[in-house]
Amino acid sequence: MTKSASVLRETSSRPGSANPADQPCSVPAPLPLPSHIGIAIVGSGFSGLGTAIALSNEGYADDLIILERRASVGGTWHDNSYPGCRCDVPSNLYSFSFAPNPHWTETFSTQPEIERYLQRTAREFGVLDKIAFDTALEKASWDADRRVWHLETSRGSLTADFLIYGGGLLSEPFIPEIPGAPSFAGTTFHSAQWNHAHDLTGRRVAIVGTGASTIQFLPVVQKSAGQVFLFQRTPPWVFPHRNRPTTGPGPLPSRVLPWTQRVSRPRTS
Repeated sequence: MTKSASVLRETSSRPGSANPADQPCSVPAPLPLPSHIGIAIVGSGFSGLGTAIALSNEGYADDLIILERRASVGGTWHDNSYPGCRCDVPSNLYSFSFAPNPHWTETFSTQPEIERYLQRTAREFGVLDKIAFDTALEKASWDADRRVWHLETSRGSLTADFLIYGGGLLSEPFIPEIPGAPSFAGTTFHSAQWNHAHDLTGRRVAIVGTGASTIQFLPVVQKSAGQVFLFQRTPPWVFPHRNRPTTGPGPLPSRVLPWTQRVSRPRTS
C-alpha cells in the first residue's frame, strides 16, 4: 500500500477475524515515561516493532521504550482503514521472517488482518509493555556534551542514549493546494483519514490521485456511489491482482508444520 492524495467519501466496517489468535490484543495501562532510557524507538509499526524485538533478543529488553502517538499498535496499518485497504505484497513476504502467520485468509491480506497480526506479534514477543501509547515525539535534540538525546513528547520529556526512528510516511496525508477547494461545500477527506461516518451510496464522488490507495478503494467506492469522477495527473500501470483466498486444506501444512511456511517464503512472488 502506498499513499495517494485523494478527496472522497465512503462507509466501511472492519471485518472480524476468522482466527481467534488474531483477535485484537488488549492495550495495557499507559506506560510511565522514564527520565532516561538507553534506547528510544519512535513508532510501533513494522519498523518499530521489528527493531524492538531484535534488540530485546540481544539483551536490551529492559533498556528500551517505544514512543507511539496513537492508542494502538500498527502504524500505517492502524491509521489507514479505507475500504479495500490491503497489502500489495504477498502476505508470506509482508510479515516478519521470525513470526510466520499460517492464518492469513488471503494471499494479499487486508488491513484489519495485518493490524491484528502486528498486535499479536507485539504481545507474543513481549514488547507490548514497552510501548508508551498516546505519546507523540514533538522534538528531539542531540546534546553533544552529555552525549544523550533530549526528547520532548506530548506526555513529558526524557533523555535517551540512542534514538531510532521507525515512523513511516504513509500515515501522514499530503493534501495539495487546489484552487477553490476551501470553498467546496461538500464533505472532503484524505484516504489516510477515511470518514467512515459518511455514506457514499448514490453520491457524486470526486477522487484526486491514482496511487496504490486509490487503486484499492476505487473498485469498492464505485459499487455504491451514484457517479465517480477520477482526476489523475499521470496514468499508472495497473496489473491484474493475483489475490486468492487461502481457505480449505491449502494452509494446513504451514499450520501443522510451521517450517514449511519459512521454506516457501523465498519462493513467494
